[in-house]
Amino acid sequence: MRVTTLGEMATGLAHEVNQPLAAIAAYARGASVRIKGGKANWDELAEVLDRIAEDAHRAAEVVRRLRQFGKQRETDRSAVDANELVQEVCRFVAAEAAHRQIVVTLKPATGLPPVLADPIEIQQVLLNLILNALDAVAPMDATCRHVVVRTRATARGTVEWIVDDSGPGISANLKEQVFEPFFTSKEQGLGMGLAISRSLVESHGGRIWPRRSKWGGASVGFSLPIMDGPQGRSLCVGGARQ
Repeated sequence: MRVTTLGEMATGLAHEVNQPLAAIAAYARGASVRIKGGKANWDELAEVLDRIAEDAHRAAEVVRRLRQFGKQRETDRSAVDANELVQEVCRFVAAEAAHRQIVVTLKPATGLPPVLADPIEIQQVLLNLILNALDAVAPMDATCRHVVVRTRATARGTVEWIVDDSGPGISANLKEQVFEPFFTSKEQGLGMGLAISRSLVESHGGRIWPRRSKWGGASVGFSLPIMDGPQGRSLCVGGARQ
């Protein structure tokens, strides 16, 4: 992540750390409800505790990366499976989605080539897009709350992640503004999520875009270049072959 002012850096820190903390709170709340209702299952509670530990680790990873801000270093990039990242992030948001009575549907493509990426950073992008989708559909009628996460390979030598929702969508005149720092349509939003996401995606040689979903809501996707051979070099940058 790269921000240009101390104010933006502090806001970005709050945003990135708040996401796993919110998931921890949701898991803890769900476990408390089950215990108080006498419906506690030890195996389920053990799984919840494991997920809380995972999110605590993710928060610690965010802080660790931000402590390196300003230092000249390469990010921790490796061969990444696009579908594994999606599945892991969806596990993070499962409790929050269930609490809001929203079903998140996965539509992963098969046989995707790996991409060279920092998995923590790309998880942050996916998590932000999915949480935005949950926020968008939450006010809708329960039968109209659709969130779909898709992956696919393209002929341009990239892998794409796409998050579709059935919310109110993004108006045409705001499609570029949504990626600007501090722009938000949420009452309690910081307006940094998509700005940070764009910065992370572009630092990987990728691109991110907003469109309209088939339900008329938002469809936000991003792409990263696939890996080229065992050396792990990206095949293309910004959608163009090298």
